[in-house]
Amino acid sequence: MLFAVVEQGAPGSDPPANALAPAWLDREAMMERLGGDADLFADVVDFFLEDCPPHVAAIEAAVDARDADRLRAAAHVLKGVAANLSAAGLFEAAQTLERLGAESRLEPAEAAWCRLSGEAANLIGPGVRATRAAEASGAVVGA
Repeated sequence: MLFAVVEQGAPGSDPPANALAPAWLDREAMMERLGGDADLFADVVDFFLEDCPPHVAAIEAAVDARDADRLRAAAHVLKGVAANLSAAGLFEAAQTLERLGAESRLEPAEAAWCRLSGEAANLIGPGVRATRAAEASGAVVGA
């Protein structure tokens, strides 16, 4: 179904309303996997905030270069990062790009890239703001 949504979206057309809904981090699922350890949660989120932008940039470069192998590899890495964070929307977007790269189907890659970019921004922007606010107040991030 995800491929159908991505491939239907023509440049300049309005995406379906549910495609624009942000997929926020599933904090509860992540905390459960981390045994409720708030310090570890904060470390994982901090790592994501540092690690995600270069992966997103690598995917963008692969899409721009129309390099299916690089796209598959870069999207696979980001998919793993998203899975560790319980970020379902980012995971699904990376998985779509990974599959497109594996199948050398680059026509829908630009639309899929736009979705991934939005999902990443939905996580990175609020995460950075929350981290800065917590640091400024002296609070433990992720607690």
